[in-house]
Amino acid sequence: MITIKEMAEMLGISTTTVSNVINGKTSEVSQKTAEKVRKLLDEYDYVPNMNAKNLAQNHSRLIGIVFKGRKDKYENIFADPFHGELIGALEKAIREHGYYMMVYTSEDINEIVRNVVSWNTEGLILIGMLHDDYLRIKSKYKNPVVLIDSYTPKNIAKYVNIGLDDEQGGYLMTRYLLECGHRKSPSSPTIWKA
Repeated sequence: MITIKEMAEMLGISTTTVSNVINGKTSEVSQKTAEKVRKLLDEYDYVPNMNAKNLAQNHSRLIGIVFKGRKDKYENIFADPFHGELIGALEKAIREHGYYMMVYTSEDINEIVRNVVSWNTEGLILIGMLHDDYLRIKSKYKNPVVLIDSYTPKNIAKYVNIGLDDEQGGYLMTRYLLECGHRKSPSSPTIWKA
């Protein structure tokens, strides 16, 4: 694969000029020079090295998605319709914002902690974590973290959890049914009457 330096030498221009054309910063590059660079890029099917670009910008553009699996619940967590839809929606949103997604699943929180602290991610989305799991990860991982469908008490730690409030939902549903005059039928505990 051809490098920026090699292209610059072939065209007799600076590596900065080649880099500017690759990155669409052509305001200070003549149209003739920009065309020569683009032609060479096409000729060699040049593909920018994302790792080098991200390193130069000090950004990985990676978001880590971590599932805490449970053998008793899922043989394959990605076969579950909820998790499949969730991964699809996350990937689309992450891609639309110019980021990339890394997915990892394990039942072992120690393994999860070891891995996430070694990744060069700009943030984590943790799915299905317990309170202690979150605290262990957050004590080692310093970038932003969002929880989805996780179980952390509201009054213990500062966090963002996207999920359902089952208790409040049950209360609101029951209150609504009672306000509509529904009561349990004495003859059958499973039938409601208006």
